[in-house]
Amino acid sequence: MEYREFDPHPALKPYVENFWLMSGISSCEQVIVPDGNTGLMFVGNGVFRSQADGQGFVDMSGRAVVVGQKSRPARYRFSSTDRFGTFGVRFRPAGLAVFTGIAPVSLVDRAVAAETLFGPESIVADNNIRNAKQPATMVYETNRLLLRCFKGADPRQQIAEQMAGMIFRKHGHYQAEHWVRHFGISERQIERLFRQYIGLRPKTFARIVRFNHSIVQHNYRPQQRMTDLAYATGYYDQMHFIKEVKAFTRQTPKTYFQGHPGSWSGILKNILSKHFGSQNPALG
Repeated sequence: MEYREFDPHPALKPYVENFWLMSGISSCEQVIVPDGNTGLMFVGNGVFRSQADGQGFVDMSGRAVVVGQKSRPARYRFSSTDRFGTFGVRFRPAGLAVFTGIAPVSLVDRAVAAETLFGPESIVADNNIRNAKQPATMVYETNRLLLRCFKGADPRQQIAEQMAGMIFRKHGHYQAEHWVRHFGISERQIERLFRQYIGLRPKTFARIVRFNHSIVQHNYRPQQRMTDLAYATGYYDQMHFIKEVKAFTRQTPKTYFQGHPGSWSGILKNILSKHFGSQNPALG
C-alpha cells in the first residue's frame, strides 16, 4: 500500500490539514479508530465501511463522501486493488463547517454523499479527480472545489479550532473552568461551540486525543508495560485505560497495542505524531 500527503492551497491551511492519496491496497479489513478529524473522500473501487450501528457494511466504491467525526471505531473492508485508489481531504478538527455551513454534530459516526453538503460542484470535482492522470491534478481540483465552497472566516470557528489545538497540546487534558476564565465564555457556550464546529462534546474530543497520545507514546516506547503506558498518558489507573481503549478500538490494550497492527497502523502513527509535534511525546 502506498500513502502520500499533499499540501492544500495556502488560503485553505487554517481549515485543512492535508490532502492524501492511498493506492495499491490489497484485500484486507482495517479498523480505523477515532482521530479527531473529519474528511472528504473520493473513494476508489472495492471499499466498504461498517454501518453506524455496526451491523454489516456499506459499499462506498466510486463515491465521493464526507466522513464525520468518529466517536467509536469504524471498520473498512478492501476487496480489490484499484489504479485510482482513494483521494481524500483531512480537515482540521473545526474545519469542515466553514465549507458546508452544517454543524458536524449531525455527521458523527456517519459517511454521507458529498453532494448533499458540497452541492453539484462536488460531482464535477469527483469526475475530474477520477480522470486525473497525476496527483497534481487531483490536488488542483480539490483546491478549486474547497475555495468555491468556502463561506468565509468565522470568529467562532476560530475559537473552536483554538480550543481543539489546546487539547492536543495538553495531550487530551481538558478543564472547563480554565477555558471559562481564558475565553470569557460559559461552559455551556463551550459545549455549543464544540458541537457546532467540531461535532463532539469537548470531553469526548479530549478522550479521543488522550487515546491518540497513547498510540504515539507506545510507538516511541513499544516495550513499555501497559500499566506504565496508562499512567504516562494521563489515565487514572489501568482499569480506566482498559475501558477507554476498548471504547475506541473494541479491543483490549494488549490486543490493540501488541497484536498484528495491519497496514494502516504505520500511517495512523505518522498522522498522530504530527498532531502532537515532532518531538517525543514522552518528553513533552
